[in-house]
Amino acid sequence: MHTPESHSAPANLRDFLRSYAMIVLSILTALGFERGAVALHDRDAARASKVRIERELDADAADLRTSIARNKTDMEAASKILKSLLAAMTAGKADAAATAAIMGDTLHAHMGISEVSWQRDAWDAAIADQSASHLDQADLQRYAEIYAQARDSIDAFHVVVTGDLIGQVPEVQLSAMLNRLDAHDCALLLVRYLAAVQQVDNIEAGLADRISGRKKRM
Repeated sequence: MHTPESHSAPANLRDFLRSYAMIVLSILTALGFERGAVALHDRDAARASKVRIERELDADAADLRTSIARNKTDMEAASKILKSLLAAMTAGKADAAATAAIMGDTLHAHMGISEVSWQRDAWDAAIADQSASHLDQADLQRYAEIYAQARDSIDAFHVVVTGDLIGQVPEVQLSAMLNRLDAHDCALLLVRYLAAVQQVDNIEAGLADRISGRKKRM
């Protein structure tokens, strides 16, 4: 003979297990929704960062093209002046007056070296808010390499333009003000200038090609 208590115990256990299972299921469901919401947020943040980075790289690429074109113009002008100066030196007609006439305003108008003001705000922001970690792995690697190359390019630019070239320019400018320009000093300055600009041009062209390569693989 069964007592009422013997029937109620299993029923209570089943109710408890049922309630427990519902609670666990509810928790797991909530965690799943939360994880899904976080994943969706991360994808949206990564997508927004990618758009900003692409826009930033496009602007940097445009600056590089402008800088390369400007340097090319100055190189062509300096090359013509160097050719004329060397011809005068070879002919023995490169005294101070002749040198000054050949140099003209070269020291002021045609001896600049264009530098790109590289922008990296979008990339730095993506690193800071960790949205970069949610980018596609290929995109993340490509961006990291481009920005690293840009940093190295800036360092290389400073090395190039702070060598003998910078030290010699004031000396030749002073000689010009004193009407004592020396053809050999001017020729040496022009050669150093052209070499420096060519190095900068190679650096910037390499970086521009890298960004163009990014576009081709997109």
